[in-house]
Parts: sequence; C-alpha cells; structure tokens
Amino acid sequence: MLHLPFEPKSRLTFSGNVTVTNGKIWEVTKWHLGRWMSSIPALRLANGVLSFDQNEISDTLSAQFFVKELDEIKVTQYDDPIPHPTRPLCTIVRKEIAPLLFEAANDSAPGESGISWKIIKMAWVHADEIITHIFNACLHLGHHPSFWCKAVVVVIPKPWKDDYLAAKLYRPISLIKCLSKLLEKVVAKRLLFNADKHSLLPTTQFGTRAFSCTIDAGLTLLHDVQTHLKKGDCCAALLFDIKGFFDHVHRKRMTHTLQNLGFPKSITGWVDSFLTDWRVTLSFNNAFGDEHTQPIGTPQGSPVSPILSALYTSPLLKLISEAQSSTLGMYVDDGIIFAYAKEWPEVNTQLRTRYIECQDWLYRSNLACEPDKTELIYFIHPKLSKYLPPPTALSLPGPSGSSDYTVHPSATVRYLSFFINHKLDWGPHVTTMCNHGHASLKALQMLGNSQRGISMAS
Repeated sequence: MLHLPFEPKSRLTFSGNVTVTNGKIWEVTKWHLGRWMSSIPALRLANGVLSFDQNEISDTLSAQFFVKELDEIKVTQYDDPIPHPTRPLCTIVRKEIAPLLFEAANDSAPGESGISWKIIKMAWVHADEIITHIFNACLHLGHHPSFWCKAVVVVIPKPWKDDYLAAKLYRPISLIKCLSKLLEKVVAKRLLFNADKHSLLPTTQFGTRAFSCTIDAGLTLLHDVQTHLKKGDCCAALLFDIKGFFDHVHRKRMTHTLQNLGFPKSITGWVDSFLTDWRVTLSFNNAFGDEHTQPIGTPQGSPVSPILSALYTSPLLKLISEAQSSTLGMYVDDGIIFAYAKEWPEVNTQLRTRYIECQDWLYRSNLACEPDKTELIYFIHPKLSKYLPPPTALSLPGPSGSSDYTVHPSATVRYLSFFINHKLDWGPHVTTMCNHGHASLKALQMLGNSQRGISMAS
C-alpha cells in the first residue's frame, strides 16, 4: 500500500492499494506532474564533456555552488542611501518563539545533528526558558554558534527544464540544524517587521515583503502598460535575472547595508557571524562529498536568507526610483525594467541606460546579470503599430565590460507566473493555464474512476 506524505486531515482509500491522508483533493493531482529526480546519472563538465563519474560530477557541482574566495569590493558605495537612525534591540520573549516552532512541519528534513522539529517541540515544555536565553545571548553578543554553521547541501533540479546535463540547472538546498533555523526564523520575522514598519524595502520589491506577491507584481506592470498606452506612449519591459544571487551576497556589504538601514550593531553582528565561513557537505546520489568552506553567500534553505537578500538589493531599487520615464521592479532575484517615451529609440535608450546602471551596481556589490535569461517585450498600441513599428532588437553591454550582446523582442514573455503578450492579449496565458487545469482534471478522472476510484462526494 502506498501512503502519500500529506498532513493527515482526512483519509480516503481507493484503487485497492493507495491511501490518501488529506482531504484536499487538489493536492492529489500533483501526482501527474511526475516525481523529483532521485539521482544525477550524468553531467556536462566545464570542458563540455559528458561525464558519468561521481567524483567529476561532484567537482562540477561544487564549482557551481561553492565560492572559494571572498572577493574584495568597496563596502561603502558613493550612491548609498542616507543612513537611518539606529534602532534599539528588543529582548526575545517566549511568546515570540513558540508560534514559529509549532508551525514548523514535523516531516521537514533535519540537519546534520538529526534532531528534528518534533523532538524540539517535545523538549520545548521543559527547555523553553533555556532556548529563549540562548537566543537572547546570540543576538545581544552578535554571535551565531560555529557548530550551527554547518550544513548538508542536497542537489535539487530546477523545474520545467528540457534536460538536466548542466550544473546550473540544479539548485543547492542547505539542510540546517533545526534549532539554528528556529533562531533564524526569529531574526527573519524581526527583519520583516522592521522593513514594513520603517519602509526599508521599496514597494517595487514584491518578493519576501508582507502583503505582496506575484499578483501585485503582475498588476503593477499591467497598470503601467495600460496607463502609457492610453497616453499614446511607446513602452517596453526588459526582464533580467541575477546570476547565483543567494550564493554571491557579500557578507561585509550585507552588514554595512543593514547598519545603513538602522539595525542595531547586535543584529548586524549576528548576521556577520551567521554568514561567516559556513562548512557545507554536498549530497547527491545517496552519497556525501568532501566538506567545503563557503565564505560568501546566504544558505539557500535558511529562513533568514530571503529577507536578507531583499534588503541587500534595496539600495539599487531606491537608486533607480529616482530615474525618469522608467521603473525597476524586483521579485528577489528576478528584475524587470519598464520604460516609456513618445518614440521607440528613446525607449531603447532608457532600457539600455537603466540596465547599465543595474549592471554597474550589481558588479560593485559582487553580483551580475545572466545574459542568457534576459528577455525583451515591446507593448504595441493597435492604432499606432502601423505608424510606429517597434525596433527589432536591443543592444546591451555584456558582463564585466565585455562586448555587447543583442536581445530580440518576444511576442509573449513569462514574467513570474504570468504569460504577458505584447498586445496585452491574455489568450496565451489563458491557454497555458487551461492546459494546466485540463491536465489536473485528467488526473482527477483517473483517480475518480467509477469502478475503482474515490466516490463522487470525495
């Protein structure tokens, strides 16, 4: 009998050999999406050779995920925003920790210690004061214990890729000790609270912020396009992706940014300690590789990494917000530059200028754009398309001052979870979503077979 790993809220049995322990039937349709790859059979090495050797695959993945040296950058930049006044540190209380602990899933993978969330919950009744005291000591001293800075990094394939022969198509997820993650949850909640209360994150950062999501990002773009098309303007959007965002967040630059945003020295000291010299062990194909040091970046899988990364790029959003005839929006590491003007050449100029500014800021902050993921779309007014045809391409500078590369516009681009058409025709988006829905219904039909399936009521 197959038992699905869902939270047991209700129990349905069908087909004679399958038990579903969840009343949310739409969760069951995830079956038809396939299973995660349980192994990496082969990988293309840096020299282009396809290898099946586990040691070579491990070396290639390690080179992709783990940065060996901490690059020297200027911690203080000339275009940093005006510093905020420093805010005091409030003491952590038991009420602050308990909800974060008990909302954690018991089946979540523990770190190297093997102490799961369930064990910590059982110990909380007797050790709540001790845990609270330890957490307060960590923040007041600005110190994250070194034995917590150790993680097992599992390799997860990125979804919806044609093949998985390149190392960049995999994502490293750090399995961190649960007690460390609990402290990280407390810090993350405090950072989010301060970011909302003191407006530390611009409204154009749609990821990680409270009461903000992909729908807000899509509606904002739609509003901007419709507004300027009604005015008779030409407008376009340039989508770009930050390469290895979490893996290249610079520790010293991170702590300086937090100080500039008014966080107390105890918090910035804890962040500096938290990001210092992680020891990570790569795990794939049911085997463990050699231990590596990770002197840079935020661990993917840590509760505090998303908000730290959003705060890291907040100066860039504030810098571009002062520009004319263009805007910059971010969803964690996905950026979109929107520009408008009366003529198409001016639109292209605005896009290129803003892109150069973003690329320059990212370079000075130890980050970079990924040219392969850059997309361009020109929004066309039906009445003006004959008189003002859009350009056929946009030239952008390559990374690190290399030669320019050309981006050609697309009729439809995928922005987060939306498929946006250059005429604001939602047909492609509706068709794609309907195909997803049709596949889900087919999966339910298979599960709801009249002879051996679940009942109609279920």
